[in-house]
Amino acid sequence: MTLLVIISFLVISHTDSLPDNCCKSDLIFSNSPCETQVDSLTKRIVYTSADISPENAGGQSALMRQYAKINLDTIPEDYDTKFIIAFIVDIDGSIFGERIIKDKTNKVGKQILDIVKTFKWTPAICNGKKVAMLHRLEVEMIIGND
Repeated sequence: MTLLVIISFLVISHTDSLPDNCCKSDLIFSNSPCETQVDSLTKRIVYTSADISPENAGGQSALMRQYAKINLDTIPEDYDTKFIIAFIVDIDGSIFGERIIKDKTNKVGKQILDIVKTFKWTPAICNGKKVAMLHRLEVEMIIGND
């Protein structure tokens, strides 16, 4: 069986197009897109957009390598394999307020959250300071035969 994982990071920062040698953490944006809301799960005020989004150690490719280890044996090939999770990355990089938004299998979303929690995260940055941010990940797994 072949597994193809497509990951969409629904939170996009303004620094995505900067060269790798640029010091993104030193940037301060004057027209900040930073927005906050009260999180319905934790009842804390969290950012929903920021100048720089939270990032896991190793980036998207490291997440994708770990997603390849997810157990999909019990999922039929014609089953909906689009999963959406969300969690808050706090100012110290810790994860809390995890939630599964879409998982028709009732199994894979938990595995994705378990993987997310194994990574060290850098917090979001807004106006030059670290902020707690609600981060949403969309993962689509395409199952096929070899």
